Amino acid sequence: MDGSAKTPVMRRTCPWCASARVIAFGEEGLVRALARHLETCTGEEAGDDE
Repeated sequence: MDGSAKTPVMRRTCPWCASARVIAFGEEGLVRALARHLETCTGEEAGDDE
């Protein structure tokens, strides 16, 4: 890997807590990072919509 083709940095805010921001290189890494966050996310800002 020569580093000439840089993967863009992607950012995503957690849809549950709306406070955690996940940053990763590329879409695949972003999905993995967001999934990792969701394993421990309490969804504090989610409210009670049941």
